[in-house]
Amino acid sequence: MTTLYPTLEADLACPSRYVRTQLHKEPSLAPFASTALGKEVHGRIATSLRLGLPVNQGAFRLPRRVMLSEGEKLDDLLNRAQRGLARFEADYRPNREGEAHRVEAFVEWKLELDGKPGRFVGKLDLLLGQEIWDWKTGNPGGSREQLRLYLFLAYGATGNPPRLARAVGLESGEEVVEPWSEEIIPWGYARLRRMQESLCTALANPKALNPGRACRYCPYAHACSASQAPGRYLLDTRTGEVTELAAQSLVTE
Repeated sequence: MTTLYPTLEADLACPSRYVRTQLHKEPSLAPFASTALGKEVHGRIATSLRLGLPVNQGAFRLPRRVMLSEGEKLDDLLNRAQRGLARFEADYRPNREGEAHRVEAFVEWKLELDGKPGRFVGKLDLLLGQEIWDWKTGNPGGSREQLRLYLFLAYGATGNPPRLARAVGLESGEEVVEPWSEEIIPWGYARLRRMQESLCTALANPKALNPGRACRYCPYAHACSASQAPGRYLLDTRTGEVTELAAQSLVTE
């Protein structure tokens, strides 16, 4: 049975990266600092919502080693994460009294695509009444298609479409809101079929490389001959020691 999820298309941007990270679970040198902080922010928000308590705005605990892309500074990333938590506490921690909610809700829809069984699954940051909320530690501007997939997933899993899906930029306060519409149903099925086709293509040629934007946060880019990633650095968060990892550029002849 094929399992699909809302961010699968992005993960499949480079087949080799998808197979190594999602299927083989190959270890990387270290997580990106931005990724580690994003998970920490989401975890603290989820705990706050579950317990009905103020969000923990204390110091962040990072892994011993983290990776930074060229132009990133750890202090800047830490400050951005802190501002995001502060905005959530001031503006977005909802008053949940009398209103149904689910935090980090796992949603599963068993369906058939072209006669083949499959699963469409996802974890929603917050189900608040008839709304889906998605917290973004970066810019939410490119979230519209992801929100539509969340709406389609919730519709398929429950048979009842939510009223809307909302992406919240925690640092900026910018919001992107996608209301439910009937056109999401045929659009959603078409996207699932496209995901399924892309997945089959990747599995048929698991070493295929597709250099481009996806290289920026690929954990293996510094050792990839086709990489278009910017330079990156390995930082020891205890000692402050920095090791440069030279990313190779795509060679065109």
